[in-house]
Amino acid sequence: MRQSCQRQGTNNLVLKEGVALFQAQVTSTRGNGLFARISIEPESVFGQDWPVCVLDGDSETRRLPRLSAPDELMEELVASPRWASLLHGPWSMSFIQRDMDALIITGDEIPACEIPAWARLHSLSADAYAQLGAQLQSNICRLGDSLTEPDDDVLHAMMLLPQLRLVNHSCDPNCELLWDPGMQQGCVCGGACGGGCFLLKARRAICAGEELSFSYLGLQPISTLSCEARRQELLKGWGFWCGCPLCVSQEEHAVCAVRGVDPKRRMRSEGGTLNQQVKQRVSISRAVSRNK
Repeated sequence: MRQSCQRQGTNNLVLKEGVALFQAQVTSTRGNGLFARISIEPESVFGQDWPVCVLDGDSETRRLPRLSAPDELMEELVASPRWASLLHGPWSMSFIQRDMDALIITGDEIPACEIPAWARLHSLSADAYAQLGAQLQSNICRLGDSLTEPDDDVLHAMMLLPQLRLVNHSCDPNCELLWDPGMQQGCVCGGACGGGCFLLKARRAICAGEELSFSYLGLQPISTLSCEARRQELLKGWGFWCGCPLCVSQEEHAVCAVRGVDPKRRMRSEGGTLNQQVKQRVSISRAVSRNK
């Protein structure tokens, strides 16, 4: 899936370094997420994250894994201890059942002899191999065409961000996702892979304890697409029906407009406040929301 983000160099931006600004937590309705540990000022840039890169064949040179060769990334994750937290533990990559069902061959159908040699070398079962494929499908992204040149290798690469993959979507996000192709020194390869760095930029003041979010669709579609259109795009691309406060609010106002009812009066007549209604809507959408 493509990831919508803004290309920007960080030379003129103030990076927040030297302190852990966020931490992973379990959300009440959307699986895992990232939350601010301290207050973050508007326009602050933080959360530097470098995509996972792989060895280029038998050489010591590293590059980004190709979209056309998912086994490159799968082998890197299984073979390298540095990525253990992506496969095991409370913050490991999860997947949606749709991605598991979409696999052409499921774990039950893969004969042991057809599992790639690298998977057999690491004693990966057929089921585990299929699940890893579903995990990547639910967690990887790639850059949009507008950010790179048509012949740029980065355009044809899979991006797996070890930390920022945990950030949930919102149609009214408190952060924006940035990509700086020149900021590469923090990568495990020292920048040889050319993947650049991904960062978060606060769109407004963020309180300590608040969940971080950015728009998976980018910021422009939020202002141009209807609530229904955004939800359909997210369902098609990411497998969840958006239950963010903005979508719930716009849906409620749309229903009231059709019925010719004042939204505030409708809330009172149903014996609940707007906040209670939002909470109920989000709770109902829990089963189909993105579960990281």
